[in-house]
Amino acid sequence: MLKHPFQNSHNPTGMELITLTLQQNQLYLEVIQQQLPKQLAEHCIHTVFKNNKITLFTDSPVWASKLLYSRVKIIGAISEHFRDPVQGLTIRVVDNSIFAHKKIPKKSFNGTSRRLSSSDNPKNIDVLDDAINKLTNVIQNQNKLNRSR
Repeated sequence: MLKHPFQNSHNPTGMELITLTLQQNQLYLEVIQQQLPKQLAEHCIHTVFKNNKITLFTDSPVWASKLLYSRVKIIGAISEHFRDPVQGLTIRVVDNSIFAHKKIPKKSFNGTSRRLSSSDNPKNIDVLDDAINKLTNVIQNQNKLNRSR
């Protein structure tokens, strides 16, 4: 007898399974976006459908609260379009720092470096440094008075 009678049946590899899952989640997202007003749909970033529960990701808490008002419409759209029973909907806010690009430091200019190097000169003490020095002196004087009592 043959060990593998069905050679055409193909078990997806890890990468293929991830790709299929992402494609399915993208379809869920598209169906949800079609049911929502355009302005609200633009803030739906990603959807995960797992164990009959939908997790919808958005970019701000304000849009998350507005999406919660559309809960029935979202669950109904998924149930009707895919014939999958939906037991719950969770809205999550994506951290904006994920999208932020690392800032590149500006190149220093000659004038800036001259000003920084001249700040060591006692004549160029700014108002904040002067205030900090006065505060330090007052605290030291109060400590001396408290010790002598």
